[in-house]
Amino acid sequence: MIQAKNETRKPWLVGLVFAVFWLLLCRHLSLHWAANPQYSFGWLVPVLAGYLVWQKWPDRPESQRSSVFAGGTVLALAAFLFFPTWLVEQPNPDWRLVSWALALEIVTLSLAAIYVAGGRARLWHFAFPVAFILTAVPWPFGLEQLLIQSLTRLVAAVTVELLNLLNIPAVREGNVIHISAGALGVDDACSGVRSLQATFMATLF
Repeated sequence: MIQAKNETRKPWLVGLVFAVFWLLLCRHLSLHWAANPQYSFGWLVPVLAGYLVWQKWPDRPESQRSSVFAGGTVLALAAFLFFPTWLVEQPNPDWRLVSWALALEIVTLSLAAIYVAGGRARLWHFAFPVAFILTAVPWPFGLEQLLIQSLTRLVAAVTVELLNLLNIPAVREGNVIHISAGALGVDDACSGVRSLQATFMATLF
């Protein structure tokens, strides 16, 4: 009787442990979501991920046998890497490399646990909802700046062409548009990167 009660509690205990990991990740990412308007959509991502899990839960595949050694090794490695990463995160909460490391480690932990518990079919069934949180992780700074600059130049070039079509003489120099009345600068916020990142998340959803 006592053994049966302990077995009943095990899934809840495992679920509690993983809930703590996910809460730590969302707490870390929320600093970016609150401070950077480009990632304010991130508040919706955990809710949407939970909705996807809820949608997929009724038609989940039957539990299958899996390689406990392979899954357990990946699980142990991801858990081992999490703690030094979390220590590095404490003085560097805005370091995007740390954000990606934490997110990938927790996603890997979760997927490995699903594989050990239910096999490959369940792993693929729940892979997308679990990995969906990655859409809310800030992009690497170099990639983001390259994208912003490219989009800004594109916006400036299109604006110049439209002005010339309207018989308003305009010349572009980088992100600056020169017209007879003066110079107009195209700001980073006008690049459309916010809409692009949010649309990317929404499209995947």
